[in-house]
Amino acid sequence: MSNLEEFAQTVGRDVKALSQKPEPRLTLTGITLGIVGGNHVTLPLPDNVGQEIRGTGSPEGRISAEIGATYIDTAKTNGALKWIKTTDDGNQGWKVIHGDTGWVLGWQEDRDNYTNRMYLRRINDVVHVKFEPKINTSTISPSANLILYLGSYGSDDNLSIDGFKPVDDVVQTIFKTSSDIYSETAGAENSEGAQGTGCVIIQYNYEYISKQYQKSGLNLKILTSELGVKENHVNPFSYLTEDEWPTTLPTIGG
Repeated sequence: MSNLEEFAQTVGRDVKALSQKPEPRLTLTGITLGIVGGNHVTLPLPDNVGQEIRGTGSPEGRISAEIGATYIDTAKTNGALKWIKTTDDGNQGWKVIHGDTGWVLGWQEDRDNYTNRMYLRRINDVVHVKFEPKINTSTISPSANLILYLGSYGSDDNLSIDGFKPVDDVVQTIFKTSSDIYSETAGAENSEGAQGTGCVIIQYNYEYISKQYQKSGLNLKILTSELGVKENHVNPFSYLTEDEWPTTLPTIGG
């Protein structure tokens, strides 16, 4: 075989091999541009363009990102929809910026024909509170949302509401029902009829540790004076929380 024939065969084999290779294809994953089977490069982002990641469940301890990145939980786990990364790099430092737990039962006190109930709802960093009892008798006014004993009364119950704790103690006045206050105030010389007869307190326990007091457990205290009545009303109220978003919601039966 001549050199010319050998050269022709070699060229033919090279042409055949080239024709069998797949055409280069580009891929774009997020901001990473690559060639199938080859190298890749990370494209720079403009300073005013953020990164939004989508997934299921909390990103804390799972999703690594730079500061300012946002994350959408498509399952809205425990009511948390949107998170933002508050620290640079790593998978720690995610905070909820849009979340709503809906109303959850935080406390209840069972009695014969009714059950006192306190509901909590966290929207972002604010917790809303309302009392709404379950009443099984027509003798209780529908305008009452807290049923107590006549005269002075006191109760003290532990609260297990991680993710809903206030930054400090919260005090809310207990009133008679709106109809009672109206009838006792109308035509009166002063406003004594509209004064509260007790208070609801969400209060921390404190322990003296390392030469300072530190918050420990949390209690719900309900107190009334000798003027206390059976049917009462507590206005809905709200407070700020610095808790991390709850990993579980209160699950009190009833």
